[in-house]
Amino acid sequence: MHRSRTPVIKPILEAANVTVVVAVFNALAEVQACIESVLTHTSRPYRLLLIDDHSTDPEVVPALEEYAIANPHIDLILNPANRGYTAVINQGPGVRRAMSYC
Repeated sequence: MHRSRTPVIKPILEAANVTVVVAVFNALAEVQACIESVLTHTSRPYRLLLIDDHSTDPEVVPALEEYAIANPHIDLILNPANRGYTAVINQGPGVRRAMSYC
């Protein structure tokens, strides 16, 4: 797994008024569908914060990293251990102000 890598966190876009927080634990196909759905809604400035909760599927982290590198609206946090859904969602407000949750 890629846990030793530095998370992909980009400078905050001051114009971003909506941040969508996505808690990720495996389920790559569903996560990709969620990401693609958010990316199609570009009518207002937004950020997409992906928080991986130490997925065990080896394909998840590389896929999330690709999205984060390719899109300036996406931030990625890789948790070093599984914290559970509630802890991950509660992690989001510490990173961004205005939140929506998936």
